[in-house]
Amino acid sequence: MKHIEQLIADGGEVTLGALAPFDCAASAADGSNALAMLVRRDGETRPSLLAH
Repeated sequence: MKHIEQLIADGGEVTLGALAPFDCAASAADGSNALAMLVRRDGETRPSLLAH
């Protein structure tokens, strides 16, 4: 979570939610750069998804 906190402190953002056809996805970006895009696996928790 330290990296997420630093990204937000530097003006970046993390988005978590449904993104068809996926029930849960996360993305991280700073300005115009996509840094990460993750899809939650079956049985994976949301906190576990963000820990990757």
